[in-house]
Amino acid sequence: ESYSQIVQIQSASLPGYDNAIASSLRHGPLRGLRSSFQSLAANPSTQLLLIWGTDDRTVPYRYAKKIMEVVPEPKSRLVTIEGGMHDLTVSHPREVTDAIVQFIRGK
Repeated sequence: ESYSQIVQIQSASLPGYDNAIASSLRHGPLRGLRSSFQSLAANPSTQLLLIWGTDDRTVPYRYAKKIMEVVPEPKSRLVTIEGGMHDLTVSHPREVTDAIVQFIRGK
């Protein structure tokens, strides 16, 4: 299935999907959430894990880099999934699970 077909299926079958997409476009990292990420960076207990696919067309990979600029290492960790698209939990479940477990364990 093509990417647009997947979006059409999600839009038709998931209540609230269209509103979530619209909200993401309005309030994405460069459209209003920068101050939220700055607050996270200022909090001493913040630890942020980003798991991002390089081929994500919903929220492009460049946004991960923008967030990392605001919340740099060691407060954040970026796990890059080469060739991964937006639905990484479906397409790369092992990589996502491993990244989360390692993050929780502090590794």
